[in-house]
Amino acid sequence: MKKNEILLIQGPPGTGKTHTILGLISMLLKTPNAKILVCAPSNAAIDEICARLANKGIYNSELTLSKSKFLRFGLYDRKDKEKKYLETSNGKILEKYSLEYLSDQKYKKDIDTTTERLENLRKQLNNLNKEKLKEKDNVKLNNIIVYTIIVMLLLTIFKSI
Repeated sequence: MKKNEILLIQGPPGTGKTHTILGLISMLLKTPNAKILVCAPSNAAIDEICARLANKGIYNSELTLSKSKFLRFGLYDRKDKEKKYLETSNGKILEKYSLEYLSDQKYKKDIDTTTERLENLRKQLNNLNKEKLKEKDNVKLNNIIVYTIIVMLLLTIFKSI
């Protein structure tokens, strides 16, 4: 295939399209920094290609099977069946290659750390608010004491007059 060329493979079920696609991927991955986009009219077809890549791998230049990095994004075969699908052996394998899973794994630690920091800040804010309330109560109490002393002094002064 020439650079930037598009290849379309179509045909009835059972004619070896997936096998051919895996062969082409093997061949294309031999080029340095190869980037390949595989699309299909159904998510089930993509799931099948990804499952074969994940389970068996592809043939490398020594004609031995090797695992290759890939990323699967998009919905699974049917969104309403996604939970059941992810419980199957293919689903468990493919989940590790999904964009959502990889991003969750990458940012999970950051999210957990940020959540923990926010919780600590919330606790500190609550403590500061409690201290502020105590401080205000102390100021009120001090004001009451000062006013009481002033009133007592005034009463003493007026009694002596």
